[in-house]
Amino acid sequence: MWLRPCFSLFVVVTIALAIGATTAVFCVFRVLLLSPPPYPDGQRLVQIWEASSGQRLPVSWLNFQHLVTENRSFDHVAGFEAAEIVLTNQNNADVLRAGVVSSNFFQITGWHPLSGRLFTAADDRPGASPVVVVTREFWTRKLGADPSVVGRVMVLDGVSFQVIGVLPEGLRFFPQQIEVYLPLGLREGAATDPASHGAIVLLGKLRLGVSRNAAAQDLNIVMKRSVAHTFADEAGHRISVEWLADFGREGVRQTMISLMAATLLLLIIACANVAGLLLLRSTQRLGEIATRSALGATYSRLAQLLLTETLVYFALGGVLGSWLAKLALQLLRGVAPQDIPRLYDARLSLPILLVTLAVTLVSGVAAGLVPVVNLARLNLAGALDCKRGLAGPIGRQTLRNGLLVAQVALTIILFFSCNSLLRSLTAAQNVHPGFDGDHVLALDLQLPPHRYKNDAASATFYRRLVDRIRELPGVRAAGVVNCPPSTGGCARGWYSIPGLPVPSPADVPLTLLTTVDAGYFHAVRMRWVAGHSFSESGVENGDDVVVNEKLARRWWPQNPEAAVGSRLKLGGPYAEGATKTIIGVVGDVNQEALDAEPASEVYVQGVQSAMVVIVRSSLDLSSLAKALRTAVESVDREVPVRSLQSLNSRMRSTLDRRQFTTWLFELFAALAATMSAVGIYGVLSFQVQSRQKELAIRVAVGAGNRDIMVWLARHLLGIGAAGVLIGAAGSVGAARLLAGMVFGIQPTYLSSLSTACSTTLLLAATAGAIPVLRAIRTDPLPELRR
Repeated sequence: MWLRPCFSLFVVVTIALAIGATTAVFCVFRVLLLSPPPYPDGQRLVQIWEASSGQRLPVSWLNFQHLVTENRSFDHVAGFEAAEIVLTNQNNADVLRAGVVSSNFFQITGWHPLSGRLFTAADDRPGASPVVVVTREFWTRKLGADPSVVGRVMVLDGVSFQVIGVLPEGLRFFPQQIEVYLPLGLREGAATDPASHGAIVLLGKLRLGVSRNAAAQDLNIVMKRSVAHTFADEAGHRISVEWLADFGREGVRQTMISLMAATLLLLIIACANVAGLLLLRSTQRLGEIATRSALGATYSRLAQLLLTETLVYFALGGVLGSWLAKLALQLLRGVAPQDIPRLYDARLSLPILLVTLAVTLVSGVAAGLVPVVNLARLNLAGALDCKRGLAGPIGRQTLRNGLLVAQVALTIILFFSCNSLLRSLTAAQNVHPGFDGDHVLALDLQLPPHRYKNDAASATFYRRLVDRIRELPGVRAAGVVNCPPSTGGCARGWYSIPGLPVPSPADVPLTLLTTVDAGYFHAVRMRWVAGHSFSESGVENGDDVVVNEKLARRWWPQNPEAAVGSRLKLGGPYAEGATKTIIGVVGDVNQEALDAEPASEVYVQGVQSAMVVIVRSSLDLSSLAKALRTAVESVDREVPVRSLQSLNSRMRSTLDRRQFTTWLFELFAALAATMSAVGIYGVLSFQVQSRQKELAIRVAVGAGNRDIMVWLARHLLGIGAAGVLIGAAGSVGAARLLAGMVFGIQPTYLSSLSTACSTTLLLAATAGAIPVLRAIRTDPLPELRR
């Protein structure tokens, strides 16, 4: 191998790229889909929700108390929720991401403090002294890594909290990075109304021998007793128990399976390419092998020599591939969307390295057997007279041709998958979101609760701010909304239409409930189907609502405009709730994401503490941003800005995960195409080189360049045609695997398949044209004189 350094380097790099990609993707695949959560007895941990009409709901504080104390299926049950709180500094205010947890949350997750202590039961109750635990990242970034931080006071939401502990670095449970932790009982313990509690979810640790279904039945009995004494409106609620390991997997399961399949295809292509190159190399060494045989080397000894050389290549490639996998994981964690669960846990470990070793050995043996099998078919005795190490007519190179066909077919499958995802991404990007987001900024604010204790105070702030913004030069419209498009996780509620058939309790429809002011629809330029918007002088939280077209078409399918003037009852027919009048119908908006179907939506006039100001301007948005921050400070300096970005940017960010997946498939397809092109080039180059005398004789007896090109191209076309047939069949299976990942394109994907086939054939023709052109330009006379 040292005598051919370029050949050896190419083989090792090819192996390393395939092994590195396979190892990196398997690391992520293992963490996301195979491994239990990284907590003590993680396989016994479950998440517990309330559920109604097939929808998961947060657990109320009072129900939480009953479920914790009366269940017989869990060793521990903890409550947790994510929240955003305001940290008041001397000069400004910041929004912090907080984990609000019960005192035994850290016991279940197995976390221990870096310094200080964690919450106790005495901290986790209403009226307790306010305490807070900070993360190491927050301690370093915001508190200057103060060694005497324990005992320090922080003002959060206007309340003085004492720091009691610091958590180590790298602990993750919530989808977003948490900065501080607060006691759940202190924050939610005073909630006596299910509408006033936060989004509490329960984390339970099953007792040994208790199944998930048995635990759910036990909790439903407790739930039934609880609602009988608390909230009659929750009588239809049930308990949903899900494995913690499964939480978030549904959103990535199909993507990860597809990526794993793509990397395995890439590995197979690499092995086929290396096997073909090693086969050519062994054929070129036919004279050497024949000499060894003549000196007494047996077939088994020659086979051992070839296989050992192959395994050395793969060993070097495996070591280099492991290093590349480590770099790839660092890159993935840096560029991947942050909402992919547990991606931060994907790291090289001993089990992963053992899998890499096994894959390397299996791949090396599989690739090494190709020249070994070919060795048994060679005439070593006659090879001693051969000066060039030739290997039979082109038509009989079945093994080499089969490897090339496999590479072409697998490349077509990868190109097809990549093209389908790319077309799907383009379709999602071109979806009209239902409003005009050009020249629109979204100013996301968080009002400190100690300064704005009710909706009236919040309404006064936003009214003053919107009036101030409308006075800015270039501002055309401004309004507020609690859940702008692309936010996701918006509030939902049951509803019914009085006068129409009453649905059963299990079939009460849900709708998005969006709070807006009168200026919002004008600011985003939504399409009006019928009716009119709220009045600027109207009473907030009044009797009027606006619905979207999807909701209107559900109840008035023939004429959605007939919804105007009808009544709509919030809460549905079985719960208390206000009855509103529908005054307008607007077009549908992609509220969750650009690639998500619009849901039914009801717009209610009002203002809450956390609202987003929507500003339409004729000015450059970057120049407007500073003016908006100044406007906020002029109204109240202690109101922090959570984010400030264009509305179009917020919408495009909903496609980050789809774009990331497409980018990975493009990378794999490019690597596969390169490997296949090099494989085709290498095989045809060798065949042209090994047939120089035959080609010279053909020219001497009158064959023209066109005849030589046809003779060689016929072989290349045969490989391409066979690869297309097999690749097209494989693409049918790939289409089924990708069915849940594509958006906005037909399930047949015929255009994607034709593009994949034509692109692969073009690459194959380009790679094969170089040795063909070299053949027809070679002077035959020197060859005939030999």
